[in-house]
Amino acid sequence: ARLSAADVNTMLQDSAYGHAADPLEFVKFRQKLGDAELGVRVGLLRAGALRTVVSGTVRLPTGKLDSPDNYTDIGTGDGQPDIELGFEGYWQPSPFLALATMASYNLQLTHQLVRRATSHDEPLAPLFTRGTVSRNLGDELRVGVFPSLRLSDAFTVYGSALYYRKSTDRFTVVDPTDSGYAGNPSRLEFETTQSTWSFGGGVFYRAARGRTGAALPVEAGVDYRAALRGSGGQTPKSVSLNFYLRLFWRWSGGTEEPSVDSSQS
Repeated sequence: ARLSAADVNTMLQDSAYGHAADPLEFVKFRQKLGDAELGVRVGLLRAGALRTVVSGTVRLPTGKLDSPDNYTDIGTGDGQPDIELGFEGYWQPSPFLALATMASYNLQLTHQLVRRATSHDEPLAPLFTRGTVSRNLGDELRVGVFPSLRLSDAFTVYGSALYYRKSTDRFTVVDPTDSGYAGNPSRLEFETTQSTWSFGGGVFYRAARGRTGAALPVEAGVDYRAALRGSGGQTPKSVSLNFYLRLFWRWSGGTEEPSVDSSQS
């Protein structure tokens, strides 16, 4: 006979069936804090047509992990600290042409968590695969180039080419003498390596002068990006279209720009 929803939940919850998991059910969405980030950016070089910036980011394990006993929940963070270093360069050989570059390396640190060690094609993992493992998520590398053409004082069009690579996740048993744990954590490493090539372009608007002269800038734009080539069984073939608006205001200090006398302009 066909199993009902109640039969399925009984099978998952009753330890006699070997799962001892939470029931499958719809739950009200609740916003949770993700992994918070603290970062700093420093201008390294500004010489003629060349400008460079270095950055550093610390990602804190403030997010909520998904439960090993719930087969359908989704966590809000990875639950382990990251250290990310970045570099940005901008070269403008002429008033109309420019080339921006970026590179970043994200070092993902090791932490411990409870997991059911099963492969991705076995979502209903039995209880005997549940145990504490040490997880080291693969480090991430991003490299990008952005050639651009300035159409006017305010509008610029650009292209983008980005490469992304994530190393293999590593899992090990915390207590090899735990006789109650019969899982194989190496199964969690399957197809966790990812790499993609993404290409796209967009239009960028920046206005730094108002009717009365110089003012704080206003930025807006549209950015399109699509992954055209990749590898790894878990790598998404993503397409993104982003619209953005960025406003600035003076937090403290400084003086107001003097107004322009139209009779002398």
